[in-house]
Amino acid sequence: MVFAIEIEGDEIIAPTDGTVVNVYTTEHAFIIQDKFGHNILIHVGLGTSGLNGEGIKLFKKIGDTVKKAKNWYIR
Repeated sequence: MVFAIEIEGDEIIAPTDGTVVNVYTTEHAFIIQDKFGHNILIHVGLGTSGLNGEGIKLFKKIGDTVKKAKNWYIR
């Protein structure tokens, strides 16, 4: 299943409890794996890969856990 969400503001809220299993080097995209083994790709913005991480602050790294509805990313 694929869907998109248009966010308002600058915060990204975790869609589910899970573990960060991948973070792109430019920090514009990351993958969360839930307890069932589903991988959820979160891609932030359009054209953000060209920012090379500038203006993006990720509070988690690979292996960290995230909790549903908790802020953990600011763009």
